[in-house]
Amino acid sequence: MNDDRFIKKNRHYKSPYLLASYIGLITIASGILFLPVFIWFVDKLFLINGYLHVLVLLVFLMLAIHRLLKLKISVIHVPVLIHPALLIWLPAIFLYLANEVNIGFHTLSAVLFIVYAYGLSGHFLSKNHWRAILLPVLLVILVLPFEHYLDLYVGFPLRLLSSKWAASTLQVFQSKTISVESILMVDNKAAIVDLDCSGIKSLWVGLIFYLLLTWVEKYRVGLRWLFVSALFIALLILANTVRVVLLVVLDLVLDQAELARLLHQSLGLLGFIVSSVIIWFLLHYFVPKNTQTSDAPQKKVTFLQGFISTVFMLSVIGLAIYNYKPFQKPNNTLIKPKFKLSEKYHLSAIKLNPQELNFFKNNASVAQKYTFEIPHKQQTIKASMVLVWSQQWRSQHVPENCYLSQGYTIISKGVWTLEPQFNVRSLNLSKARDHQSPLPFSGVYWFQSKNRTTSDYSSRVFDSFFQSKQSWVMVSILWQTPINPTLITPFLKHLQMELSHENK
Repeated sequence: MNDDRFIKKNRHYKSPYLLASYIGLITIASGILFLPVFIWFVDKLFLINGYLHVLVLLVFLMLAIHRLLKLKISVIHVPVLIHPALLIWLPAIFLYLANEVNIGFHTLSAVLFIVYAYGLSGHFLSKNHWRAILLPVLLVILVLPFEHYLDLYVGFPLRLLSSKWAASTLQVFQSKTISVESILMVDNKAAIVDLDCSGIKSLWVGLIFYLLLTWVEKYRVGLRWLFVSALFIALLILANTVRVVLLVVLDLVLDQAELARLLHQSLGLLGFIVSSVIIWFLLHYFVPKNTQTSDAPQKKVTFLQGFISTVFMLSVIGLAIYNYKPFQKPNNTLIKPKFKLSEKYHLSAIKLNPQELNFFKNNASVAQKYTFEIPHKQQTIKASMVLVWSQQWRSQHVPENCYLSQGYTIISKGVWTLEPQFNVRSLNLSKARDHQSPLPFSGVYWFQSKNRTTSDYSSRVFDSFFQSKQSWVMVSILWQTPINPTLITPFLKHLQMELSHENK
């Protein structure tokens, strides 16, 4: 009799319709809350390389489904309220709201959505299944289309670290080396630790390899696994630092720039392979495998408990939807600067086209194009220049991307040290003509505030995190011919000085 009453009282517990309604309501509410993330992600997938991310995501999804079907145990149950997953998805919601209103970094919002979804699933999944999907979730985060931001938020600190370690190593061998941000100077010669030398790509691929190997080989995620993962990251960073030191020695000390260029990719690949082999052996002999194949008995969840859990989740999500505020771009409060140069340069302003005017207006910035000439005994050097003033780093960009979009080809890149704290990026460019040989051009750019000057866009972005109200000017100059640095150095110094006075 008592058993019949218990079954009758809890008949809704095993109802697939009730469970589906719980999941459906929470899914719809979550979709409304994270709708901006979905819109951003779809836009990203329609870019040129978007199909690669779709392909990788589909592969991971199929592997996850295969792994879940292979475990023949109860997977989904009516939601429970008291669960460690609360410590995952609740903070993810708060961080998502804070990021959307204060920063507007879409990639971070996408990561927080995945973390939120993983945490929320813990209320519905059995214990072992919830743990089993942790690695696929981390893999999905790593394959998100956010490689453009890797250098800004991870690669730049790695480049700073690599350049400082390289400078310290060279000084041990009695080489007079100075490190200025990501630039290394040896005996008045300079080399920049660029994105390709940051090690961020090997670190990114290495983490994917490590997680995928753990997932496929079923290594147990614990303290030993975390120790080996930290060691793997350290090995990758160390290997990249050794590569930077060797390339700098070849380029700046031994004057073997061509050999350094040839070994650039090879040294990076060699360091990655050696680090991966070492870690594979450590995983194999040091980290145990997960042999558990069944779940612990699940605590029965009554209809009332499942209903209360669902109402609580919907209430939290609804409150987040009510308090959601998108990031608002600041109004354009900048006044068009009164920029002047010596009359001998014949500075002349060029009107921006409507598309450019609309872009800079929407991004709270002021821009102006100019043409000018540098008189010289042998020839008159002609050039064009773009200046962009803004407090928002999003309204400025790496001029290299602009040149590529206009049909130029970047032949080589370098850095010129005009003063100890004034370095500019130099570009050798070419642009094809119809049925004729390409025309040679040169480019120079840097970023400048009232306090300092940098040729590294990532450094300019990082400064905005600490001084959000600081105004910067982006300087991009296109020369009509290849340029000797000595011919244009006086002009660049004069321009830098005038911009410094104008910013004060």
